[in-house]
Amino acid sequence: MPGMPITDRQVRRDIEQRRLGGTQAVAAAKAGFSERTARRLEGNPVLPRQRVGNRRKRTRADPFAGVWTEEIVPLLQAAPHLRSTTILEELQRQHPGRFDDGVLRSLQRRIAHWRATEGPERELIFRQEHPPGEQALSDFTDASSLALTINGMPLPHLLYHFWLAFSGWKCVPDPAMTVAAHRPGWCTTPPFSSSTPRAIAAAPRLRQRSRRPGNCRRTASPP
Repeated sequence: MPGMPITDRQVRRDIEQRRLGGTQAVAAAKAGFSERTARRLEGNPVLPRQRVGNRRKRTRADPFAGVWTEEIVPLLQAAPHLRSTTILEELQRQHPGRFDDGVLRSLQRRIAHWRATEGPERELIFRQEHPPGEQALSDFTDASSLALTINGMPLPHLLYHFWLAFSGWKCVPDPAMTVAAHRPGWCTTPPFSSSTPRAIAAAPRLRQRSRRPGNCRRTASPP
């Protein structure tokens, strides 16, 4: 396409098509550029990234020379959230006739680069939304370290914890039924829920997880 830089991949494909016996027109079409470009590349078979001096240079004078470090950066350091339009208006007031509205986009790019490289650190916020009926969390805790016994016999068991992300409604296992209720499988529909949530996530704070759930019983009324 006109105006688009030629990539190494396109040049390699053109060379490969020519090596396989394709005509220059066919090879250029498969590589994605014109036949004229193909003729030019054959005269200089060096890949675009390997050419000396192939780097972007400024094509015009810096419009903010003399004011970027002296005026703009101090404004950003004092108030990092200043808008580019506000800074441009201040420059136009301080330097009448020097800065027109056409340099706004260049100023925005310079300010965005400054904020990314030299500006203050920004807080990262990962917002979590929990629509009703979409997600539930489930985990098991190994309670063997409690050393519970029944008639002198050790009681190795797991505590099952289940809660709904939206309402926070939880259920816990009945300790008296934990051992007898262990069986293969997964509780697809908790006894307190009218339907199965779309996603059941495992909590990261667990000491141990298992796929052997115990019976659940209600510990609170649904909201």
